[in-house]
Amino acid sequence: EKGEKDINILPFFSFLHYCISEGGEFVVPIEFKPGFPSRLSGIRPGDTYTSGEEPAFVLKHIVDNDDKEALPVFTSESELEKGGPTSRMTLPMEECMQLTLDTDYLTGMVINPHGNCFIMDKETLKGFLDLIHSE
Repeated sequence: EKGEKDINILPFFSFLHYCISEGGEFVVPIEFKPGFPSRLSGIRPGDTYTSGEEPAFVLKHIVDNDDKEALPVFTSESELEKGGPTSRMTLPMEECMQLTLDTDYLTGMVINPHGNCFIMDKETLKGFLDLIHSE
């Protein structure tokens, strides 16, 4: 298809496996729900905050031309900032992959969507995780 490059993805998957084994994390854009800042009064940097309530944020997602939704993840703060300012959090790479698989409305995950992106659909994610856990 137009614009697609013929690349060998094995080195990419090998590097991704290495990053996961070393505790690598993705930067994930988030959006705070209304009322979030007021819940944090009195909490200082370094404090641990635990709440029995629903999370005060949602993970952002992206929608393609076919109205399919995917989880955008970034390899660095600078990659994330290419899309403009946004709130963010870091999550372990493998957790992002599993979250994508477990979320019905997501069709996959897009790594660095504002630059040289790599798209992993659910079939690819499942195959990759099955492979790294079979070792």
